[in-house]
Amino acid sequence: MTRSMISPDTIWLRKTELTDDSLFLILRVRSNIQQVTIENGDGGSHTEYEYDENEIRYPVPDSVYTVADLQNLIAVEAANINQKSVREKAWKKIHARPVEEMRKTVVKL
Repeated sequence: MTRSMISPDTIWLRKTELTDDSLFLILRVRSNIQQVTIENGDGGSHTEYEYDENEIRYPVPDSVYTVADLQNLIAVEAANINQKSVREKAWKKIHARPVEEMRKTVVKL
């Protein structure tokens, strides 16, 4: 989990990527945001935020022409973007495991 003293945005546009065919948004998606209290060494405490963070490449539809259209797209598609991010993070974890380890977890019928 990532930790920050600043309340994080759920979706943050990191950069854009223009290819020959299309425009893509490189988005940082933050999920499972939790507020936690951290004890200082001097007996005090302060609030921080813990969250999972993943970066995804999101295709922009051809119907988007302005920055306002882009902002509206992100607002409308926020739930789908978040779901895609969580799914991609799970896929990365699955593909990072060695094949031999995954074979042990397969149930034989």
